[in-house]
Amino acid sequence: MNPPKVILINGPPRSGKDYAGSIIANHWLNSQIFRFATHVKARSQKALLDFDGCEDITLFEDCKDLPSDFLFDRTPRDVWIAFSENFMKYLFGNDIFGKLLLRDLITYLGKVDLIIIPDSGFEEEAKVLIDALGPQNIFHIRLSRDGCDFSRDSRGFLDLTKYGVKSTRLHNQGDEFFEKEVIDTVKRLIGE
Repeated sequence: MNPPKVILINGPPRSGKDYAGSIIANHWLNSQIFRFATHVKARSQKALLDFDGCEDITLFEDCKDLPSDFLFDRTPRDVWIAFSENFMKYLFGNDIFGKLLLRDLITYLGKVDLIIIPDSGFEEEAKVLIDALGPQNIFHIRLSRDGCDFSRDSRGFLDLTKYGVKSTRLHNQGDEFFEKEVIDTVKRLIGE
């Protein structure tokens, strides 16, 4: 069984990673979006929301950068970063979210041709996928956008070329050409 091709999208908050991921998923029919942050958000929010008697783990997604009274004037992003860096990675290692995501991906092997991960930002997590699926099956888009940086995020830009991963840069101008640029970039990366 051939492993699927995996597109890792890496960029700062608000650079258009999720939008780029949805463009790719809509263009390639046999594809699936996965996120490293799924386990961060689900596990941290479950603990917080159980405390308040609420079970809606999507509660904070639309306001992830706004201070909340419920979170004692912290943002949901602050909580997710603290949970990830100070609890999960401290206890299980810096590659824990890569291992958890790989566990999720295993059920899709042989069922999808393309996996899109629009929230890549830690080398240790990406390395888990590179080791398991092979660098020839991993492709990296480094996305940038004017006014967007990592100053309020624990992630950063990645350089995965040292592992043999084919990588490219894409700048989101925030215009009507972005969709075509994303599709053309992916076609060049994966050799279509």
